[in-house]
Amino acid sequence: LKNGDDVIARHRTDELRFLVHWSAEVFTDFDELKKNMDGSDDLTTDKAIDMLVDNLHKQGVKLDIPSAPLHDPAFIGALNAAYD
Repeated sequence: LKNGDDVIARHRTDELRFLVHWSAEVFTDFDELKKNMDGSDDLTTDKAIDMLVDNLHKQGVKLDIPSAPLHDPAFIGALNAAYD
């Protein structure tokens, strides 16, 4: 094992384990691939907040979005309480 040109440790191969991780992205069609590549369907903070608040409204919970939702302790507390 080296750090630059310095040998910092030696290990026998029977003491080592090799791990390979593979993952893939699968798309239903070319349009879905294009959205993924160009980022046009990315989840923004505003979109995520809208989705959470809309979901709460459907559950009968009234929650207004403040002007600075990421810095509003009451809003953050209400979301935490609703989704805890």
